[in-house]
Formats: sequence, structure tokens, C-alpha cells
Amino acid sequence: MSLLFTLLAFFAALGILVAVHEWGHYRMAVACGVKVLTFSVGFGPSLLRYQPQRQRPGQNTEFVLSALPLGGYVRMLDKRDSSQSISAADMAHEFTSQPPGKRFLIVAAGPVANLLLAVFLYAGLSWWGLPQLAPILGTPAAQSAAAQAGIRGGERVAQFGYADGKLSTARSLDDIRWLATQAALDKRNLQLLLADGRHITLALASINSSGELNQAFADTIGIGRPWLAPRIAEVLPAGAAAQAGVLAGDTVLSINASPVPDGMALLRAIRTGASHAGAPAQQWQVLRSGRTLSLLVQPKAEQEHGVWVAKVGVALTPPESVTVRLGPIASLSYGVQRSAEYAWLSLKMLWRMAIGEASSKNLSGSFTIADMAGRSASMGLLPFISFLAVISVSLGVMNLLPIPLPALDGGYLVHYAIEILTGKTVNDATFVFLQKMGVGMIVLLMLLAHWNDVQRYFPQLTAPLQ
Repeated sequence: MSLLFTLLAFFAALGILVAVHEWGHYRMAVACGVKVLTFSVGFGPSLLRYQPQRQRPGQNTEFVLSALPLGGYVRMLDKRDSSQSISAADMAHEFTSQPPGKRFLIVAAGPVANLLLAVFLYAGLSWWGLPQLAPILGTPAAQSAAAQAGIRGGERVAQFGYADGKLSTARSLDDIRWLATQAALDKRNLQLLLADGRHITLALASINSSGELNQAFADTIGIGRPWLAPRIAEVLPAGAAAQAGVLAGDTVLSINASPVPDGMALLRAIRTGASHAGAPAQQWQVLRSGRTLSLLVQPKAEQEHGVWVAKVGVALTPPESVTVRLGPIASLSYGVQRSAEYAWLSLKMLWRMAIGEASSKNLSGSFTIADMAGRSASMGLLPFISFLAVISVSLGVMNLLPIPLPALDGGYLVHYAIEILTGKTVNDATFVFLQKMGVGMIVLLMLLAHWNDVQRYFPQLTAPLQ
């Protein structure tokens, strides 16, 4: 995946989300009778300008695509803007002259538009049908909650849910690990009904973690990885496995008398033991058409990223996938539910970081978002749309936070809410002071988020000097 592709995916995602956000502000402003002068996606010098001939009475909006794709804005008729000359006839369409309820609606419409976008994206994906991993549990990490509950890998889940609640049909592994993550964060146990009739309870309420949502946290739960069978899907004609008589469809039972429980263990067993001098021979036990065969495989030693590994020229059968497809009503319900869950999870993590119960390493900056955009886009349109839904929820939630910051909507919403409830406006000097504090807070959060990005992607820059 090239840097150019990643940047293009990032700017495409950002452009879509910003356009939807600002469209929410614009449409509500027009509906409330406020004159909108400019609708811009991006900042800085304009690249494209368009002014429709036919617009709502009182409107003469110019739509602009600007050079810096890092945000956007809706410029309304506002007497606080010294560059604007407002006629007496236009004062009725000026923003600050509107009742506080209308101003509240105009400001709230931006983040609400992002949340609604997420709802419709999730609904559209579930209606169209999204390929997901089948509800088959992978081999859990040792000492994980799943391993302690007796999960060994390869078990198919029929139903799942909170231990103190109602079980639901397991459509995919993605749904199971999503609920498991929430259960672990909320200190609740998870109940699994396996296809073989066994009931399994995962003791997630007792999980101790660092408060960081990373792979280590997922490994403490133990059901995040998909099941990868030790089954050969393809054998390269000139490879060591082909020369030894390995065939596609063979299931590897053991290597050098050590059992092979799953595909990951098979890959590890194949690759170990190599050096510049070569790789030792491996005695394979394989299952073929009900018969057990013993095959001697002589791997080839190759360097990979400066490390010697053994290779035999095989590809494993990929994890089983399913296409989850719902009806229109169920899809819309799923969209609302999943968006609400992501929003609530975001708020919970922010609160826990604020009180010290969760790690600040959960914060991500533009590097991580750009990387996620590029990775999802490289996987296809549907994964990219799913990524857009997640980020749209995050953008909506962040903009609703009651932080008095010029770039966020939440502080203004608190301002207008106080005016609605008390009939009095917040003192301008007080609001400016609060905005300065908000700017300081958000700058610190951005610095921390990007420091986390540097540690993730450029660890050599943050490693201690030897």
C-alpha cells in the first residue's frame, strides 16, 4: 500500500465527513431563515466555486472546494463579522438575531448529520450484505478468559449474550468480539451457546487490564482471532511441500511429533529452526481422505526482513466467512444500535481516560486515522464504508462534547442551552476566556494523540538511547 494511496483515502474520507457535517449546518440554517454566504469544504485558497442560480428566497450561497482538505465551514450572515455589511432588510436573516432555540438547532445539526450518516451507512451495509468472519472461535491465548473457560479453538457459536441477559443468534465473529469488548469494559460476563450444545461462560468481569484497547487487551479476552484450520489450500509446484508429496486438502496433524492445533501453530512450526546454514527436515503427519500419512519435508531457508525463516511453499485455507444480510427494517434498527454503541463506547473511554481508569494511549491522531483509511480502502469499498461509519460517529461525538472551543460545536450548544433555560446570555468575556481554556485543552489532547501515533508508527524515534 503506497503512501499516495493512503493519503488519497484519508482525504476522501475526511472530505466526505466534513461535507456531511457542514451540510447539516447549512440545511438547518436555511430552514431557520438564516442567510448562508459560503459553504466550503476545506480551508485556504479556493479550487472550485459554484453559485447556483436557483436558491431559496433570501439565499445566495456560494459553494467552494478549498485547497486544504482538513476541515470546512459554513459562513452565515453574522454582525460579529466586521467584514460583512448587513442591510436593514437582511437583519432578519442574521444569525445572532435569531432566537436561541434556532441557533441551537443550527449548531447541533452538524454533529447530528454525522451521527445520522453513520446510522445510514451501517444500515446500508447490513441491507446490502457485508462479508464477515463466521462465528467460529480461534485458538485463544494462554491464560485468557476463553482458555480458562475451556475454549480450545474451532468451536462454532450458535448464540451469545451477557450472562445476565438474553442470548442472540451469532451471525458473525465480529458481533461476538464486539460484545465481548463491551462486556470486558463494563465488567460483565459473557455467555456462549456452542453449536455442540455446551454453555460457556467467559469470566470477563474479573479481567484486569491496563485500560488500553489494544491486541493485549483482546488476548486477555481470548476470542478475537478467527479460526484458521491447519489445512493446506494450495501447494506451489516447485516448493518443498510438493516435492515431499503434500497435496491441497491435506490436514496437518503434527510436525516432528508435536501436535498442530491450528493454522497459526502450523505456520510457526514450519518457519522455525532456519539459519544461514539451511533448515532442518520436518516429519509431517497429515490426514488425507481418512488416512494418516507420514511425509518428510525439507524446507528451504530464506531471509525475510533480515531474519532467517523456513519455507515449504504452501498456502493455508482462509478463515470461513459469511455474508450477513438483513431486511430494510432490521437494517435500520441495526444501524441505530451500532451507531449508539460506538457513540456510548467513545464517551465511556473518554470519561475513563479523564479519571485515570483507561490509558491515554487509546487516543489516536491523524497518522492512525490515515493508516486506517488506507487499509480499509485497500480491502474494498464495503470495508471503507464501514470505516467511514466509525469515524463519522467519532466526529459527531467529539463535536457534541461541551468544550468551549471555536472549532467544536458542543461549547456553543451549552451557551445557547443556558440562554434558553435562563433567558440570559453568557457574558462574552467569560465565553472568550472559556474558549481559551478549551483551546489549551484540545491542543494538549492533539499533542498526546499524535505522540501516540509516533510511538505506534515510528518507535525508533521514541526508543531510549543505548
